[in-house]
Amino acid sequence: MPDFWNSPAGRHLVICVQYLEAAVILDEAQRLKGKVLFRPTLALAGHGLELMLKACLYHNSISPPTSGKAGHRVNDMWEMDACEPVRGHVYSNAIREVSDARDEGIYEGVPIGVDETALIEEYILALGILHGGAPYPLRYPTDDETLGPVTPWLVRSLRRTADDFLKRPNEFDVMQFQGPSIIRQQVQRDHSAFLERKVVAARASVEAGQGRSNMAVDADFARQALIEGELSGEPRPFDFDAFLKDMNAANG
Repeated sequence: MPDFWNSPAGRHLVICVQYLEAAVILDEAQRLKGKVLFRPTLALAGHGLELMLKACLYHNSISPPTSGKAGHRVNDMWEMDACEPVRGHVYSNAIREVSDARDEGIYEGVPIGVDETALIEEYILALGILHGGAPYPLRYPTDDETLGPVTPWLVRSLRRTADDFLKRPNEFDVMQFQGPSIIRQQVQRDHSAFLERKVVAARASVEAGQGRSNMAVDADFARQALIEGELSGEPRPFDFDAFLKDMNAANG
């Protein structure tokens, strides 16, 4: 894909991945440093999202706005027809992140029976307002009542989508995009494969005379996820119930 990496889409995407990877790292660091890193995490995520949407527009032969306020209006770009592949992948990756978090036990209180696609859309639009709307509260002082979406689920869904784009640019060609239903099937296959690996691990432990519990097997898979750098290392709330967190840096 040399031509893709030298294209405006490819160049935007490479920087997008850098910003979103940094957002994931800062999100993890909030466990130790607290809310002082909340605003910077959202700032990196917002800019990463802007770059990813612009990469998708370029990839589909559309020149995105690049100057003035219009260049930062993430929500306008998010809703464009040419960005349907980004939306579809974000929706499916949000579902996958929920499934992973529930299966691997890294986060506490991951709920069942929620509409992940509607909720991640709400998170994205909230991030878009903070990123592209005056007075740009992610970059400049603002009133203490300004709120923002919680970050663990949001930044991981975006980072996973950028990784999809990086590895399989053809899936982000709107003319070839197969839609969220196809990707949802992949999520279900991934989940089934995860459960199968757990069963194999449990059986192996029994045969070895260890008789390990399901909780112990879950812990092994959680450690494996940590090694792969996908999720945080200690249980903490997944934050579905608390959609908005106070952004006042004085409380950090």
